[in-house]
Amino acid sequence: MCNSAAVRDAAPTGAHTLPVLDGLRGIASLMVVTTHVAFQTGEVVRGVPGAVLARLDFGVALFFALSGFLLTRPWLAHRLAGSAEPSTRRYLLRRAARILPAYWAALVVVLLTTARGTSPGAAVSNVLLTQTYTDDLLSGFTQTWSLCTEVAFYLVLPLAAPLVAAVAVRSPARAGWLLLGALPVSWAWTAWAALDGTLPLSAAVWLPGHLDWFAAGMAVALLEQVCRRSPDSTAAQVTAALAARPGTLVALAAAVFWLSAGPLGGPQTLSTPAPLVAVSKEALYCAAAATLLAACAFADQGRGVIATVLAGRVGRMLGRFSYGVFLWHLVVLAGVFAVTGLSLFSGWFWPVLGATATVTLAVAALSWHLLEAPVLRWAHRDRGRRVDPAGQPVQAGPR
Repeated sequence: MCNSAAVRDAAPTGAHTLPVLDGLRGIASLMVVTTHVAFQTGEVVRGVPGAVLARLDFGVALFFALSGFLLTRPWLAHRLAGSAEPSTRRYLLRRAARILPAYWAALVVVLLTTARGTSPGAAVSNVLLTQTYTDDLLSGFTQTWSLCTEVAFYLVLPLAAPLVAAVAVRSPARAGWLLLGALPVSWAWTAWAALDGTLPLSAAVWLPGHLDWFAAGMAVALLEQVCRRSPDSTAAQVTAALAARPGTLVALAAAVFWLSAGPLGGPQTLSTPAPLVAVSKEALYCAAAATLLAACAFADQGRGVIATVLAGRVGRMLGRFSYGVFLWHLVVLAGVFAVTGLSLFSGWFWPVLGATATVTLAVAALSWHLLEAPVLRWAHRDRGRRVDPAGQPVQAGPR
């Protein structure tokens, strides 16, 4: 029998019952903050520690894998249970409620501070989240390239998730192969985008280039639902064995991540990598994200080291504030440089990181309590459920 608590207690509706993932999302946001501080202070070029700090952009791969997992899960759960699929209209409304109000609030501040003098066309592009397609990323807001890619995935998912779910009903193995097919597509795009002059510079971050990270999360969601429906299957047996030792998967993910910090991960700066190196980094991040996500999704959600660290009060708090951290950290970092008088690449990594993280968390807390949470309550008012940091309904699960 598959005895993973995560699988056993999964809700038929695909509702969020995995508090460990909230903490994982919070850790991913802190990775993104840390790597940006390390880059702007020049720390990324200082030996092995700098190489590791440069690779903490891996947090983006975690964000994408989490999205693939959490957003695909309801379609799989409903279709495998033989019930009606989620409403696409409601899904899109809730995605918009989760993303847009806080994003637009941060954008207004950026336009008044770090991106003063932005042209009307560039401002409109950022309002519409099309800046990676028009080459209009703003100073203090360059991290939003990943949000553009997320939104593209949100729009594709109502077509992709029902397809995967329909195939999974007939043959879970075929659904798995369908998701694996996204990997060579993504890697081919990544190699193509790394060739000089063949595509716009920003094409590497468009959805095709990171489709593998989303597909990794979707594959973990498929495995979870298959285990729940067929607890005596081979897949369920293997998953249960791994779930009983999540530290093994965490160690494996760490080992793959460590490989990415070496030559296989390419340049530690913004230099364009060679095509094969770009694919290597993409694939390593995909493998590490899938492995770490599986470790957290199938781990006991109420006890053990992983639950203590990620599903405790601090971990859940970081998860709640993670979107605000993502939105605000670069403009806060610019403010830290302005107040301290430090110049770019001049060092002082730890003091700058401490100041940036502290102020960012404070701003993110305000964003959550004053804007994000009220909007999410409104978006979910028809069902009266609590929502998680990703805007998903929360059903009471193990704590």
